[in-house]
Amino acid sequence: MTASLSDRFMRRLPETARRAVDCFAAEVPYYGMLPREVLDGEITEFTKQHFRIFARVMLESRAPTEEEFAVSILAASRRAQEDIPLPAVLAVYNVAARVGIETLRELATADEVDEVLAISVQLQRYLQVMLPAVTAAYLEERQGVYGAAADARRDLFDALVKGTPWEEAAERASVTLALSYHVLFLYMPEPATNTVVARRRAHRVQDIVDGYAREPVLAALDGRGGTILLPATGAVESLLPMFSEVAGGPVTVGVSDAADPAEIAAAADEARELALLALRLGRGPGAYRLSDLLLEYQITRPGRARDLLAATVQPLAAHPHLQQALSAYLQHEHGRQLAAKSLHVHPNTLDYRLRRVAELTGLDPAQPSSARTLAAALLAVKAR
Repeated sequence: MTASLSDRFMRRLPETARRAVDCFAAEVPYYGMLPREVLDGEITEFTKQHFRIFARVMLESRAPTEEEFAVSILAASRRAQEDIPLPAVLAVYNVAARVGIETLRELATADEVDEVLAISVQLQRYLQVMLPAVTAAYLEERQGVYGAAADARRDLFDALVKGTPWEEAAERASVTLALSYHVLFLYMPEPATNTVVARRRAHRVQDIVDGYAREPVLAALDGRGGTILLPATGAVESLLPMFSEVAGGPVTVGVSDAADPAEIAAAADEARELALLALRLGRGPGAYRLSDLLLEYQITRPGRARDLLAATVQPLAAHPHLQQALSAYLQHEHGRQLAAKSLHVHPNTLDYRLRRVAELTGLDPAQPSSARTLAAALLAVKAR
């Protein structure tokens, strides 16, 4: 490729990349399942990189370097993790090649037609070298995801979170466990719209925690989050912005510490309960440890006491406005004016509703001892 035609091709690069990505979505079914923001983001950026490499290789009339190969190899590994079939991965290279040649043909003058024909032949040699490398990287990644070592790591994770003997699984997986762990339960509120998106989310979260720990982290993840066994190396709160970026919004994380591997099962249960309790109670997003929800956690433990507490406010179930009045009054530390304002009612209306609460439950919210019982009862109802 001459420098003149190469310059014109590079000036057209953003438009050519968009055109190629639109063809991916229209012609390759699995790429059509990806959200538009993914196509316009990661996939478009990779396509631009691919076209830059293509133009440089054509201009210099040589084979791709190892560094240039690495771009396509990394992308192939990602697609393997996301379970996108190999034929679909290879198809986009051919689609991109076609779009690249079409663009060159549009840009070429009458004197450059033979040059475009020569580039087409050179492009076939380029694909002849590139596609086997992409295929090998894809298959190697699949072997890593579904091979014996990966099975052993899953068995090790299961043994740790279930509290069953784990030593044999650790030996098979060639994993040396850390002395202590932060056990996380991650909840991402925004739903994954399809399986491809869910797998992308799970792998992005895995990449985040692997990078944080500087080693592969044991985890069970899907499009909504999951359980992560993170070696205790620092403050897990620093991970929240990255998790939120993956989720497309704020996330909730339950955190429990395990002083040794034998405590991981109990810590996993506790982390999950803390995250779900924070969600049930309407707490804001963030990381929650037992110390953050100490009273709420204890009050909401399953059992006869919790059921009796919940029964205390059962008469209010048929009167949602009374339950709302009680909740607002307790939430605002018995401040009538603030509670009434939050409900958009007159303070006298709030007083009337609180008197009705006292009549129906036998407990007066204005009395500190009764207020404590009513607050605990509302927690019990939310937990149940």
